[in-house]
Amino acid sequence: MSSGTEQLSREQCLPFPAETVADAVKRNGSKLGDTACELSPPQLQGSKATQAAPALKTINSLLTGTGTDDTHQPAVSGSQKCKLLSAHSTNGFGNTDQPASPISVAGGYIEIPVTQAGVTLKSPAELKRQGQPKTKPWHEATTKAEKMETASSAGVANETGVLSGRATLRAVIAAMLPKAERADEQKITDKIKAIFDGLDSKQLQQAEEAVDNDKIPKDMTDDEADRRLGDLSDLTQLVTILSRYEAKMTHDLAKLKDKLNTESKQQGSKPEIEDKQKECGKNHASQYDCDSKDFCTYDKTKDEGKRRVYNETKAKEKGVTVTQTQT
Repeated sequence: MSSGTEQLSREQCLPFPAETVADAVKRNGSKLGDTACELSPPQLQGSKATQAAPALKTINSLLTGTGTDDTHQPAVSGSQKCKLLSAHSTNGFGNTDQPASPISVAGGYIEIPVTQAGVTLKSPAELKRQGQPKTKPWHEATTKAEKMETASSAGVANETGVLSGRATLRAVIAAMLPKAERADEQKITDKIKAIFDGLDSKQLQQAEEAVDNDKIPKDMTDDEADRRLGDLSDLTQLVTILSRYEAKMTHDLAKLKDKLNTESKQQGSKPEIEDKQKECGKNHASQYDCDSKDFCTYDKTKDEGKRRVYNETKAKEKGVTVTQTQT
């Protein structure tokens, strides 16, 4: 009877279909519409779960593989299928043929081979060969490393022996020679000997010491006192000093050119001076007539017939240029 009553009560809690939303039965507290409908959930009995193996033991029992049972890729003639995200298909999401070439991952640093060999890192040579498109950081790093000076590089080699036998020094001296003599080994040797006053290695040391002891004026170094060149090691300061010397040399050269041009205009060319001399000797025979001219002088110390001479100093004092025509 109790079972029948419970069954009847449960059936009363079943809503019947309605034709419209307004006619649908709504629940209000313990009633469903006008019908009492209060159901109680069944009593649950608790139970203890048991673990087949402790967690630590489970971790230690995991297989890492030996490389021979690796099946991350199907064999060439195999029929393995990846059933990742299988859905309703028995073949699986990744049911594809074997790739034609290895797959690069992690920006090209890791390679998944098409065979059953293990996943490997790309070799250094391969990373370099790939170059800019894939492994750009590696390519840049290896390229710069290869350009670094090493102990075997000519720039840092410890050359000893006679000066004429040092390849670096010979290359520098050869660049100083005329182009036609740069391939002449004897010319290079002779030039080295002339510069260092000998070929003994001590001669180079003496030359280096002389350069190191050279004093750099304080106005060139922005220091409180003159500095020894060998004591300067800051590259920025050395570049600044070199730039100042180059600027000073350019300025001094320009002043020298202006001075030479001015003197050349004042003195005139040799033919022009000779013309003035001829004019003094031909047109101003008397001493009075000769001395009265701005550029002629009657020199009594000379032989007769050669006493009427051109006086450059007198011409400058009178403001007469050599190119000026005198009558």
